[in-house]
Amino acid sequence: MSSLSNFPYGKILDYWCEKLSGNTNRTKFSLTKCVEFSAFKSKNKKDKPVANIKFVKFPDAIAKNIPENPVVSIVIPAFVRTEKDKQNIVNLFNSIQKQTQKPDYVILIDDCSPADFICPNTVIYHRLPQNSGPAKARNAGKKICIR
Repeated sequence: MSSLSNFPYGKILDYWCEKLSGNTNRTKFSLTKCVEFSAFKSKNKKDKPVANIKFVKFPDAIAKNIPENPVVSIVIPAFVRTEKDKQNIVNLFNSIQKQTQKPDYVILIDDCSPADFICPNTVIYHRLPQNSGPAKARNAGKKICIR
């Protein structure tokens, strides 16, 4: 197999021959790879040279796409079942308070959790009537943000 190392894809073939040593399908695999390489190379020869390709100009950037004072909202879908889940919610609120860019709104959507938990007064709390999954909870929080 080392004589194939002179070809552009010889190192790939050497790699696979080494990995497949002892495998009865090693020869079939190597031949298949050789056919793939030759087909790939012959396809590239038929392609037009890069100089003849017409490129479309990339559109200009939109100036000031983000407003100077954006409103930052965090929507938290939650389904709290255990004490660990409650502690995770508390840790999340503590982490949010430590951020340098404070959010304008923190909205917690309770996805009909079986366990009760307490939210800080700064958090907008909404409980869904039935468990519907995180996507529905996020969408409910988004609707609250828009109002």
